[in-house]
Amino acid sequence: SLVTSAAQVDADTNQVQLTLTLDSGPLFRAGELRIVGLKLHEEAAVRYLAGFGPGAPLTEQLLLDYQERLRKANLYDTIAVTFDNDPAKSAASPVTVQLHELPLQSLTLGLGISANTGPRATAEYTHRRLFDYPATLHTKIEYGRDRQAFEGELSSHPGEGFYRNMIGLQFERQQ
Repeated sequence: SLVTSAAQVDADTNQVQLTLTLDSGPLFRAGELRIVGLKLHEEAAVRYLAGFGPGAPLTEQLLLDYQERLRKANLYDTIAVTFDNDPAKSAASPVTVQLHELPLQSLTLGLGISANTGPRATAEYTHRRLFDYPATLHTKIEYGRDRQAFEGELSSHPGEGFYRNMIGLQFERQQ
């Protein structure tokens, strides 16, 4: 906020002296984490991806990094991480995470052609909560004239310390 401002004009020498004092305000620290918008998934993964706890200094980079980790989890399509900027709450400012989840399942079909392997068809399937367990299954099948491939991955949702369990399988046949 603006504390003081002044301009002193000296008409005889055609000079102006400007004075400006700004107050950047208090250092904001993280308070409670409020999570809004979850319907399919558990709050635990959102909390684990925070990477900070109560009392951590809130910086723009800290919140952007958190938002990016949430995006890379591939569970949410809209993510907003904000904090209450009321100076009276600066010692423990509530951090709000507003989410909109991706669909539980998605299927993508495709047709294409490549100069190296010829025509192909692909199918990609993702299930983001397999058997009501916090795990994601992602599979991709490609069938073409000169190349056939399968990729499969089963991974848990993020855990404490950004940890995930994962198992994968890949098969490729190319002429």
